[in-house]
Amino acid sequence: MTKDQRISITVVSLAAVAVLAAIIYPVFAQNGVSGKTRDFIEKAAQGGLYEVRSNEVALQRAQRGDVRSFAQKMIEDHTEANQDLKTAISQAGIAFEPPTVLDDAHQGKVKELGEADVEDIDEDYIEDQIEAHEKTIELFEEYAEDGDNTHLQQFASRTLPILRGHEEMIKNIDEVEVE
Repeated sequence: MTKDQRISITVVSLAAVAVLAAIIYPVFAQNGVSGKTRDFIEKAAQGGLYEVRSNEVALQRAQRGDVRSFAQKMIEDHTEANQDLKTAISQAGIAFEPPTVLDDAHQGKVKELGEADVEDIDEDYIEDQIEAHEKTIELFEEYAEDGDNTHLQQFASRTLPILRGHEEMIKNIDEVEVE
């Protein structure tokens, strides 16, 4: 084998490795966004959208005044948090738009809430909010501690006390005895 043939084989081999790496390397690494950051953005955005939409339904359908008041606060706080997420993404210089439409799982939960029996709506909503806030707090805690983007870590850290406050409020609402 001549020197030119070896060079050609080496070049072709390197090109094949580069193509393979491009195929295997996760898509979310584009634009300098790690998988961890992309996952956080997508989950935080879906969760935020879900909070707004599910609370709009609860605001219309809830029977208890304290539940309606909580739903209104969730709409306000999560609308602001959704905007703060977009700002953090922009400040980080990430060329990535968070999702603006609910995924099927979240959309299904909104639909279930909208179709719940009137006598069950408050209880169903309260249970859903407790679960949603527990999951969201876990997501934000993990990213605040181990995230790889400073702007998004700061966003997660700033948002955590608000989320914890929401969780405490909904658990207090859950403890109220209703006749």
